[in-house]
Amino acid sequence: MKSSGIIYPNGYDILAQDLECADGVWYWSNKGPAQRYSWDAGYCYTTPRLWPVYTRDSVSYSNDQGWNLSPADGRSHDSAIWAGIGKLNETDACLMGTDRIYTNSTEIYSNEEVNGDRYDAWRPGYNEVFSPYSSPSTKTMSNSNSGIYIWLYSSSGSGPTTSAAFNIYKAGEGGYTDSSILALTPPSRPMGLKVLPCESQPVINNLKRIKISWNHNMEPDMRRTITGETDKFKRYKIYRSTAEDMSQVPPDALQYPETVYDLIATVDLNENSAPYFIDSGLVSTCNDALCGATSCWEMYPVRYRVQAVDVYNDVSVLSDFVNTEAWNTGTGERSYEGENFSNSSVSSTELPTEYSLKQNYPNPFNPSTNIQYDLPTDNFVTIKIYNVLGKEIATLINENKTAGRYIVSFNASKYPSGIYYYKIKAGSYESIRKMMLIK
Repeated sequence: MKSSGIIYPNGYDILAQDLECADGVWYWSNKGPAQRYSWDAGYCYTTPRLWPVYTRDSVSYSNDQGWNLSPADGRSHDSAIWAGIGKLNETDACLMGTDRIYTNSTEIYSNEEVNGDRYDAWRPGYNEVFSPYSSPSTKTMSNSNSGIYIWLYSSSGSGPTTSAAFNIYKAGEGGYTDSSILALTPPSRPMGLKVLPCESQPVINNLKRIKISWNHNMEPDMRRTITGETDKFKRYKIYRSTAEDMSQVPPDALQYPETVYDLIATVDLNENSAPYFIDSGLVSTCNDALCGATSCWEMYPVRYRVQAVDVYNDVSVLSDFVNTEAWNTGTGERSYEGENFSNSSVSSTELPTEYSLKQNYPNPFNPSTNIQYDLPTDNFVTIKIYNVLGKEIATLINENKTAGRYIVSFNASKYPSGIYYYKIKAGSYESIRKMMLIK
């Protein structure tokens, strides 16, 4: 900042600043040469040539030590394509491609993230915590702990909603310590989320299942005690979004993606092991030879995000998403969420935190479909089915239920094709969803 205003980095003259992208500091890897147009700071090289292509490899929690040094978003970009994942611009390679949040494509296109991207600077609901444990971090140039915590808390419910509101703390000043600041602030968002390759995917019921992994959060207040265990565990929530087929993009959002993703599991994972989650409810497309020709199954896109939960039950914003595909086998494999849930409650470490009535699957259906509902507390539950005229035609549940996550099936073999509605009532909670029977 100078008297003339904010001075932004320009080429190799970064002045006194160290610009970081809010989506993290990364190691980049060379994917080889490509005959691609490359653009830089608004200019496009109009003669195609071979450029080395760099894409993100793994996340760094260290300070990047400034321009032109690894690891960093701000590495040298001379004669290189700093690439993102998405869809190439088909009309003009000099124009920006489509970012992967808006497409199922995984093509590599030039986005020159070295000059910053859409996440600069901080956005509520995207990245809100800047600390010694986040990426990017507040570590010093020598990678020592600065003790500085910056929390964009406008969206937390405790700050104003009409302007950006920050809480800034420093350990050792104002009576604050690292521990007391961690107790006041949420965790940083999980980083390094990826889908494991086919050879690392587990087999459940003779079918390979999608397995994801990520980096453990580094905040000390993530470490929790589990009854009967001597090791410490860290808690995460797993979110998923899907579309019906590959012609559609899963519902997503740049900010507050939890509003369009489904919470499918809460897991406590040993801090001494790499964190992972197996989505046993979906069939991986790594099962590419089970039915002779894969065209007998329908592929659909899947996205996952992960959220960190500290010992104070403060939650982070969601991680960036990782995308893959799954098979719709038509056998109900996609009808349960994350674990082999039956019509009984889940374990106490995975109890839902809120009431929820999920969309039935499959939908449309013939003749049976499955309905999942979540109960954070014990309650008397009714689930009833209505036709398009509002007439009650069936009662699926009418009894007391303990807190948990449940699946109940509805067989419509005796009903005609058409639109139907299912309604849950549990205490003061009520919700209605629509489904379609096609015979």
